[in-house]
Amino acid sequence: MQIHTINLIFPIGEEDVIYLKSRYSIEINEVNQFQSDYKFATFSIYKHPTGRYYLSMIIDCILLLKKIHMMDSDYFTIEQSVKLILSDMFGHEDHFKFHILKRIDYKFDAYIPDKENRKLLLNLYRKLTKSFRFQKLKDGIVKNDKEFNVYELNKDETGKIEGDDDILDEIFDYIDDDNEESKTYETTIYHVSKSVRLIAYDKEEERNAKKELTLPYEEGILRYEIAVMQKHINYRRNRRICKNSVKPNLKNYFKEKMWQEYFSSYLSPIYLNGDFYKISKAKSIINNSSERPSMKRKLIEFLTMISRGNIDTPAKKGLNSKTIKSRYNKLETLGINPILIPQNCKGAPLRLENPLKIFYK
Repeated sequence: MQIHTINLIFPIGEEDVIYLKSRYSIEINEVNQFQSDYKFATFSIYKHPTGRYYLSMIIDCILLLKKIHMMDSDYFTIEQSVKLILSDMFGHEDHFKFHILKRIDYKFDAYIPDKENRKLLLNLYRKLTKSFRFQKLKDGIVKNDKEFNVYELNKDETGKIEGDDDILDEIFDYIDDDNEESKTYETTIYHVSKSVRLIAYDKEEERNAKKELTLPYEEGILRYEIAVMQKHINYRRNRRICKNSVKPNLKNYFKEKMWQEYFSSYLSPIYLNGDFYKISKAKSIINNSSERPSMKRKLIEFLTMISRGNIDTPAKKGLNSKTIKSRYNKLETLGINPILIPQNCKGAPLRLENPLKIFYK
């Protein structure tokens, strides 16, 4: 399991704000000074129009745990660290019992040492479906677009890396993400909605674009992230509309099965199964298969159609969903991804392995 960042919200009282001011001589808009003591976290305090205060805490789990691959049991380290922060801030840890998970970013790092192969994969992903469920495909640099806000903390470059529904809705409607840093890059592909966001990007190139040091565990990495947003978390907590309801606390989402569930449910239907081939190699595999000659021809035509357009082209050309699904299944059986490597792509291999194989059932 790999988790990048989490955002927790804590209802706090005016007495907590007074304690914070008296002990540390800082105003609530200066609360992020705590980051000097906790390099893995950033903080903000908001005041609701009703007068109630809320603490927002964003935590980089990799920096906190000092490792990339995590287990369910690592939750308890995070819990103890958060409680320590709360105790330092307010003199007690009671607020942890009432925390609300606002967002969690699951990730998967695929090690692809060849820079050109990472670039090729991202170019192939531009042929993915333009829309899935409520998610829309976007890529490239988009400036001043709030929907692309991502969490970024200042990293320690020397460190070694191994309640009530209506009330919650009101809280989240008021607490926005203006404190987040918006960064998008040319080497990035997005499928975004207000509930769940899928992002694929070259981590090494992102670091270079920021002119920041690439840490050892970021070298050669193509990163896939699934950001589970507050709207989705709110939906899943509602037992009336979600049969598999989940309470919006960190422990319920910091689990291997949840990480696997989100990648399997949201990523694999968009990033289709099968390795990537040039048409010459794909034809060879199809022609050497046990399919009928007529089906071999149809599969090659299907691949050619997508190659000249994108994944959505067969439907636009009049193929019904049942036929399209059948073609996908046959190609998957043959280990062929429907998206082809351009035949005239200089230096590209005849075959490029799909880095997401572990998520296909």
